[in-house]
Amino acid sequence: MTSRGDGTTSMPGRIKYTLIGVLGFLLSPFSWWNDVFLNIPIAYVLAFPFSLVSKSLFLPALIGAYWITNIIGLLLMHTGIGGLANGNIRRLKWKAAFAASVIYTAGMAALVISGILKAPWDYHWAQGW
Repeated sequence: MTSRGDGTTSMPGRIKYTLIGVLGFLLSPFSWWNDVFLNIPIAYVLAFPFSLVSKSLFLPALIGAYWITNIIGLLLMHTGIGGLANGNIRRLKWKAAFAASVIYTAGMAALVISGILKAPWDYHWAQGW
């Protein structure tokens, strides 16, 4: 149980909600600088099986998976902050986070369309797969 009788969160609960909130922040669009290291590689791995079905599914799957990682990040961050604040969540900068996601999505689409970012078997080193 995370709540003590006085409306505050116990130490194990604070640790749990802090970890959930930090993980959520890292996956959320609020940490736009971390997308290159987390969200985009996760989206790439999740898009790979779709590209095995059809090469034309790679880009939509990549974008869909990227948006899902951002949504999961926002939900985890909301859960972490809510658990720490016992429901007293301050307003987040949703417009800035949405704008960052749109910009990164456009950037990923441009990389795929230009041929810089490809499905794994389209790279020269993977031609034998």
